[in-house]
Amino acid sequence: MDEKEFMDYLSLAQASPGPMAVNTAILIGYRQAKLLGGIAGFLGSTLPSFIILLLIAIFFQNFSENPHVAKVFNGLRPAVVALILYTVFVFAKNVHKWEYPIFIAAAGFILLGISPLYLICIGIITGTIYTYYKTHKTKGF
Repeated sequence: MDEKEFMDYLSLAQASPGPMAVNTAILIGYRQAKLLGGIAGFLGSTLPSFIILLLIAIFFQNFSENPHVAKVFNGLRPAVVALILYTVFVFAKNVHKWEYPIFIAAAGFILLGISPLYLICIGIITGTIYTYYKTHKTKGF
C-alpha cells in the first residue's frame, strides 16, 4: 500500500461514523485480506482496550468496598476537577470574550453538583435561539 492509498483509506475512515482508528484498521484489514482481514483489524484495534477495561472492572468490583481504595478515589476527585477546569480554560481562550464567563459559570455549576446534561440542554437551546436571532437579524427581522 502506498502513501496515497493509505491517505485515501484514512480520509474514508474519518468520514465514516465511529472511531477513526477502528474504521482505518477495518478498511486496511479488508484491503489486505478481505473479510477475515477486516475482522482481524476490528479485533486488533478494539480487543486490547476491551480486555483491559474488563479486567479493571472485575478487579474494581472486588476492591470497591476497600476503604483504602475509596480514599484513593476521593483523593483523585480534585485532580479530575482540575483537569476538567484546565480543559474549560483552554477552550475558553478560543472563544469570544463575552462567552468566557459562560464557561466559568458552567464549570461552577458542575462543581456544585448540577448535572452536565442540564447544561448541555441549556446550551443547545440558547445556542439555537442565538443562531436564529443572528441569522434573522441580518435578513431584516
